[in-house]
Amino acid sequence: MLKTFKTKVAGVTHQNPNGTDRQKILAKCDTGEIVRLVREPDNPYNEYAIAVFRKSGEQIGYIAQHVAKEHPALHGLADDMDDGYDVAALIVDLVGGSKRKETRGCILEVAIGPTPYDEIYFEASELLEKAKPQEKTDTDKAISLYREAIPLLLEIDQICAEACTDGKTRRHLRHPINRITLLLEKTKRYEECLDEIKKYEAIHDPVGLTKTDNESYEKRKMRVLKKFPDEVITEREPIPPKLTGEISVEKKPIPEDSLVGDVVAEKQIEKIEKTKQTFRLQVSGGEQLQKLYGKLKKGDPVELVKESEDRVSVFHTRKRFLGTKREYLGYLTKSADIVHQMERGAKVAAPQVEGFYREDWGNQLILQVTIEK
Repeated sequence: MLKTFKTKVAGVTHQNPNGTDRQKILAKCDTGEIVRLVREPDNPYNEYAIAVFRKSGEQIGYIAQHVAKEHPALHGLADDMDDGYDVAALIVDLVGGSKRKETRGCILEVAIGPTPYDEIYFEASELLEKAKPQEKTDTDKAISLYREAIPLLLEIDQICAEACTDGKTRRHLRHPINRITLLLEKTKRYEECLDEIKKYEAIHDPVGLTKTDNESYEKRKMRVLKKFPDEVITEREPIPPKLTGEISVEKKPIPEDSLVGDVVAEKQIEKIEKTKQTFRLQVSGGEQLQKLYGKLKKGDPVELVKESEDRVSVFHTRKRFLGTKREYLGYLTKSADIVHQMERGAKVAAPQVEGFYREDWGNQLILQVTIEK
């Protein structure tokens, strides 16, 4: 369904980075003229920024921040654009430019259409809904419906990778690998079951399975593989089930001697004295900092500041319009052993953001910290 609304272009009195005057550009505009809306998610002053350009490439301003972020009739235009919705805009009114009002202004009509994956999403959803009840009455039909849905799910991921600003999938539908292999194993169609397992292991599933489904699937995979001893399936690189946010933790097992949580064991300290090691540390106190965490990226540098004998605060310095701003990200507790090692010559080198783990209360920040002599 097409949604439309009108809005005034902001920032029309400013100059563009190339020195051109937006007021002079507006003087050349006509009502009915189609303009381009361009998302600027990395804009240092406004993460919801949407620039407005003429077809000639001349910028006339920006969509007002409150419209881009949380327009009352929308989820927020910026979020809709990030999610891949088709957006079009045209000039419906030009004001000013007279003796009575010299400053020129511009009114746009913005139309938001469906996403490029809407129809496919609906079709895949219907197939999955039809398949489940068929499992008890017509196994072959259920398997066929699941197989029909799988390429649609993969297509949604591909469309999102190209159309969405951050390249992430907007698919919430789960891959039916657990259901389809369950039915194939139940009917003793082991070769077909193995084939479906191979196909699934060969793809990247950004949504993943539920914990229960994944456990069932992994056990079934092992049972089926035992029937084909000559078959070798390359294990997928697992995505930590609690990992979320824009950043991803490097896919490698956490060594037994790494720092998980806030406590440092004495044996770990002995190893640190001998060699350089990289650890992951969980940051506490982030319950009220979720919005700030959403602005962080993997690799962002942080600063560790000792506040007391058993507490180290974590800060990040962000560039702002007027200089920089030091932002508090939480704290590490029971970290006196780390401080002790620093005092003995060990050094904390290049602490940085590594990723997030999803908790019941929100996202927990994970740091990567290297300790060296």
